[in-house]
Amino acid sequence: MKTKRSMKESLIFNKLNPVFLSLSIAMAGCYETTDKTVYLDQGWDEQNQYRDISYNLSQGSNLIPYDWYLALEIPYMTIPLNSKVVAETLRYLSSEEASERNPDKLPVGFVKNIDAQNKAWIGLTCAACHTSQINYNNVGIRIDGGPAMGDFITLLKLVKLSISDTMKTADKFRRFAKKLYGDDWKAQKDVLMADMKSMKQKLSGIITRNESSVKSGYGRVDAFGSIGNEVFVDDLGIPENFTQANAPADYPFLWDTPILERVQWVGNVENPFGRNIGEVLGVFGEVNLTDPEHLFSSSVKFKNIHELEEMLRSLTAPKWPETLLTKIDTTKAARGEQVYKAKDAYGYSCVSCHTLPDNTGQYPLTPAEDNLFGKQFIKTYNIPLEDIGTDPNTADEIFQPPLVDVGPLLAPLLNDQQFLPRSVAQGAVVAFTLRKALDDMDPPLTDLEKAAYSGFRFYAAGKEPAADVAGYKARPLNGIWATAPYLHNGSVRTLDMLLTEPVLRETRFWKGTRQFDPVNVGFKSTKSAAAQVFDATLSGNLNTGHSYGTSFSNEEKSDLIEYLKTL
Repeated sequence: MKTKRSMKESLIFNKLNPVFLSLSIAMAGCYETTDKTVYLDQGWDEQNQYRDISYNLSQGSNLIPYDWYLALEIPYMTIPLNSKVVAETLRYLSSEEASERNPDKLPVGFVKNIDAQNKAWIGLTCAACHTSQINYNNVGIRIDGGPAMGDFITLLKLVKLSISDTMKTADKFRRFAKKLYGDDWKAQKDVLMADMKSMKQKLSGIITRNESSVKSGYGRVDAFGSIGNEVFVDDLGIPENFTQANAPADYPFLWDTPILERVQWVGNVENPFGRNIGEVLGVFGEVNLTDPEHLFSSSVKFKNIHELEEMLRSLTAPKWPETLLTKIDTTKAARGEQVYKAKDAYGYSCVSCHTLPDNTGQYPLTPAEDNLFGKQFIKTYNIPLEDIGTDPNTADEIFQPPLVDVGPLLAPLLNDQQFLPRSVAQGAVVAFTLRKALDDMDPPLTDLEKAAYSGFRFYAAGKEPAADVAGYKARPLNGIWATAPYLHNGSVRTLDMLLTEPVLRETRFWKGTRQFDPVNVGFKSTKSAAAQVFDATLSGNLNTGHSYGTSFSNEEKSDLIEYLKTL
C-alpha cells in the first residue's frame, strides 16, 4: 500500500527534507560522532546521582503516550522515533546506556511521566533544554546546565508526521499496533485509529501555537510566547488570545539560577520556582482554567520541580578543561583581567554589569534586610534596551505585551479585569497554580516549608522590588566560555565576534555542529545536510547591540577572551 499525503503534509515534508536527508546519511554512519564523552566536575558526581536524576525526573509534561513513543517509526522510514540517530539529528543528546531511571535509553531530558490517571506519557524535563555538549578532537565534553541545541519545533513536527504516516501506511500501522497490543491488535484497530487522530489534532494545535515568521531552529524557542499560547489559547480555550511566538531566544544556562536576584533573559522574574511552573505549562503540561471545581489544578509535579531546583544549588559553572581543549595563557589572561576591570572614560567596565567574586569567592549580594527571611541573592542588573541595543522582541513580549481575555471565571480573581496584558495574566496564573499546589500538599506544608518552595523570595515589611526595566539581565560570566552562541537570541556565534563592532559581525552562519573553536570561543560554522542557516538580519534574530568592548584593541580583545576562559 502506497502512502498518500495531503498537499499540506507534502509541504511540511518538503520543509523537513533536510532532516530526513541527514537521517539517511546518518544510517550510513556519517553523522557527527565522538570517541568518548567526558563529564566535567560541576558538583554533580556519580555518587550523589544528581545528574541521573536531572536527566530523568519528570516535571509533569505529557506529549504523547509513552508506549507510542517507543513504538513509532519516523515518516517514510522504519527508523524508530526513539533512536540515537533521530535524537542526534535533532541535536538532542542521546543516552548511550540504559539505566534504572531510563531503561529505554530515552534522550537526555526525555522522560516518562505518570499522570493522575496512572497513564504513562513521554514528556520533557529541564535537562532536555539545559544540557549541552561541545566536541573537540573527537571528545564530547558534556556541560550540565548548559544551553541545549535541540530543535523543539522540528521535534513536534516529526512526532506528528510519524503518527500521520503510521495511520496511512498499512505495514507501518500493523507494526505499530502489534507493538502496543500484540496479537490482539486487530481488535484494537478502530480505537487506536481514533486515538491517533485525536493525538494528531493535539499536536497540530501545539505546532500552530508555536509557529512563527522567525524560525527558532537549533537551540532556541520563544518560551514566553509558547507558554502564553498554551495557557490562554489551549488551557483557557479562547483562540482569539493567540499571539505569534516571534521572539525565539537561546536556552539560558542554569548554574547559580537558584541564587540569582532575577532570572529569565529579561530579568522580570525573581522566583525560579514560578519560572519552572511556566516552563512545564509550555512543554505539554496542563492547568485547569475552565472548571470552577478544579480551578488551577495542573499536571505539574511540584515536589519534583522543588527537588530539581534544590539540586541546581550544587551545580557549579564548568571550568575550562585545559587537558581537553587548549592550555590557558596565564600571562594573557592576567592582562585580560585588567581589561575586564578597567573603567572607560565614562566610568564603566565589564565588571560594572558582569560582577566578579571577591577573594572568598562571594559575588556582590542583595541586602539581607530587604528579605523577609534575611536571605541574600547574587546581584544582577537589568540593562535598558536603549543602552544595550540588542534585538528587542523578547523584551517587548514582557514590556509591550498584547492583551488577553482571561474569561469570566478568572476575571473576578484579577480585580474584575477580563482583559489584561499577557505578561501580567501569565504571572497571575502561575502564582495561583503554585498557591493551590502548596495548599493541597499531602502532608500539609508549614508556612516555612511553603516559603522554601518559593525560594524564600519574599520582601521584608516596607521593602519593594526594584522597578522592572525593559531590557535584558546582566549576570556573572562564570562558565561563559561554554554557553555559545551569544546574546539572548543566539545571534553571535563566538566571543570574538561579540567583541566585533555590530556592523561588522557576520549576519549569516551555519548552526548545528557541536565542533568547538577554542580560539574564538564558540561553535564553528559548518555546512552539512542538517545544518541550519541563521540570518541575523531578521527581526527576532538581530545581532545588534552590546557594543561595549568592541572598541578595545585587538590585543586587548585577545587578552580579554583568554581571561573569560578562566571564569
